[in-house]
Amino acid sequence: TSPEAEAAALAEELGGAPYEHRLHLLGVSPLTVVRTADRELAMRTLAGLRERGHGAIACDESAVVPSHTMLSMRHFRFDAGAVLAGEPEPERLVGSDVLALLRATHRTDVETSAEVQGKKLSVSRAIMTGGLLVSRTVTRHDRSSDSDIQQVLYVFRKSGDRPWLLRERSANYAALGSELGPSSLQNFGTTVRRLRELAPDAPYDERLMKLRRAPGPPVVRGAVGSQSVVTSTSSTLDLAAHLLALWFRHRSSQ
Repeated sequence: TSPEAEAAALAEELGGAPYEHRLHLLGVSPLTVVRTADRELAMRTLAGLRERGHGAIACDESAVVPSHTMLSMRHFRFDAGAVLAGEPEPERLVGSDVLALLRATHRTDVETSAEVQGKKLSVSRAIMTGGLLVSRTVTRHDRSSDSDIQQVLYVFRKSGDRPWLLRERSANYAALGSELGPSSLQNFGTTVRRLRELAPDAPYDERLMKLRRAPGPPVVRGAVGSQSVVTSTSSTLDLAAHLLALWFRHRSSQ
């Protein structure tokens, strides 16, 4: 169906204006049509989508594995049809157990505010004290912001064991040997290629690199005299990657 027809159907099922649903449908898939605690509503919406010919997937959000708990490929090595990673005891992943390789871009923004005390020349105070005190203590509020954007690769497994995650700038690429390049992005790309060669039958997908999702709820971190607010797109991309992996599993079972 066209976006206009599907938007009208979703508005009838879920409420809201067709125009709002249409804007949402023009984004990059996977599109999260509804997030709800009402299981009956979720299943009814799923059935409606499938009846209209869409490849729809539903899942319990508690099953989504956050990227920070995935097995980190910080240290890895390739060995006879497999890749080993993890600490202190490396885990072994054979190519036949790779369900899907999903490339994505994570963005983290940090905004820090701090109170800084310093001395400032005070002419009036110097006159009042006969030159004994020529400055006064002042407090100013400093703000700074920083952003980190890096590529990641989700490695989902047919066995259902926890996914693996390769982060562009936190991985040690020594295992690449003679293929080791001068930049983390180049080495990341080489590692992705090696993993695709390891699992040639596993789907490889880059659509999550183009996904523009709002960051998750801010996390506030405090220290003496300062406070940092951290926002990241990782949680929304974790959900999108989980849905894609479910779809590839569903498709392979057909």
